[in-house]
Amino acid sequence: MTSHARDIQNLLDRTALEDLLIFLVTSLDAKDFEALAKVYTTDAILCTPDGQVTGASEIIAVARRNHEQFAATQHFVSGITCVPTGADARVTADVLAVFVTGQDVSSAHRMLGSRYDVKAERTDHGWRYVEHTITPVWSHATQEAAARAVPGS
Repeated sequence: MTSHARDIQNLLDRTALEDLLIFLVTSLDAKDFEALAKVYTTDAILCTPDGQVTGASEIIAVARRNHEQFAATQHFVSGITCVPTGADARVTADVLAVFVTGQDVSSAHRMLGSRYDVKAERTDHGWRYVEHTITPVWSHATQEAAARAVPGS
């Protein structure tokens, strides 16, 4: 592969990895948890402060448990870094997740700032996550929401 072709492939890979991250958080916000099967390999590992789970079906169960209790969620992603190295890649990002407890936009909510650290691999179906670590950095809650559990997302 020529240097020019490698550069183009690198850009394509980085774009696909960024798109996969955005697909992940928009699926969470849409409560389309089954769509996460398109993000993770069947034997993927998710590590959060609540522990570690293995397998896409377990990851989907954790996502459902941590998000469906809220009226709405909104995930903001920034600082994405993608480093593809052929058949695998590292992805890091800062994620701000807002968890709204009521139907009113001014209702109680929590915010959680986290760091996502992901190992991805190229599969026959495109890039998929094989390891995903979520590390909370900070949190904030309105007084009304302070009693609710903060999910590790």
